Amino acid sequence: MSRGDFENGLHTAAQAAAIGERFADPDLTWLARDDQGRALLNMGRVEEGRSLVDEAMIVATSGELSPIVTGIVFCNTLAFCQDALELDRAREWTAALSRWCGRQPTMVEHNGLCQVHRAEVLELGGAWSEALAAAQRAADRFAEGVLNQFAAGKARYRQGEVHRLRGDIDAADEAYREARLHGYEPQPGLALLHLAQGDTAMAATSIRRALRETPHRLPRARLMPAFVEIMLAIGDLENAATATRELDEIAQAQGTTVLQAGAAWAAGMVHLASDEPARALIALRHAIRLWLDLHAPYQVARVRALIALACRRLGDEDTASRELDAARSAFAELGATPTSPAWTPCGPAGRATG
Repeated sequence: MSRGDFENGLHTAAQAAAIGERFADPDLTWLARDDQGRALLNMGRVEEGRSLVDEAMIVATSGELSPIVTGIVFCNTLAFCQDALELDRAREWTAALSRWCGRQPTMVEHNGLCQVHRAEVLELGGAWSEALAAAQRAADRFAEGVLNQFAAGKARYRQGEVHRLRGDIDAADEAYREARLHGYEPQPGLALLHLAQGDTAMAATSIRRALRETPHRLPRARLMPAFVEIMLAIGDLENAATATRELDEIAQAQGTTVLQAGAAWAAGMVHLASDEPARALIALRHAIRLWLDLHAPYQVARVRALIALACRRLGDEDTASRELDAARSAFAELGATPTSPAWTPCGPAGRATG
């Protein structure tokens, strides 16, 4: 499965599960079933995959497995949820892992990995200071050699994301550099950092290269909103529209709220760039409902800024002013600075400040 051969991974995991059942070994059985769920999710068999992953987590939380295997199932499942952008489930299982880690103080590696997952969940919820602290704790644990270097890189990447959203360019750049040194590709954050710095050419080169190197659809979906934003910033409407369609197809297949919100947001930007503000508003209103459901204040504020731009183009200055005021208040409360991409929604002529 690490090579992307999920079909053969599913077959092998099924064989392992059968061996576990034959010898009444619950640890082997549920490690294998967890991997089956991962394979199914990546193959687009979403409901089957979700069902298996959730079942494995229920068994893990019931105390039927050994402590080490329980920790592995927790961490694997959270990784699957994050990779598949199943952030509703990630929130639920991160809370469960935190409770379990509290009862297992000697399981240092799982406590550290738990902090990485917590950092991403906290970041989405707008708790940026807490997210930064969780990522720092995770990076410190992994730096001690408790877990692998890739996990340390992921923790550094999460730090970079918080710094970028706050507009701390130097700190973000350093965190992304450290993430890469630990073997974690710092995308799409690094490309968006170049965009925030005004280096659109470097941003485009960076995100194009990352997308070319990413053949599988779920990792591609993580890159596409940034790709759309950057393509619009350089005036490449055609590639932005193509990526938006691909993202929408993935979102419809996976059925996850984050992907659907990202696809609607991207569609809204493309319609704005195409001078179609009425169509943009339809997509953006859908996007903001989904981000509100996810309790994601930064993303909600970004959408509000685009809604304001669309309303202004339609001559509705009152609504535009109200939406923009709400966006500015949210950015200020979060600590997003004018150098953050959120303050510069894309328009047909590139990036127009709000």
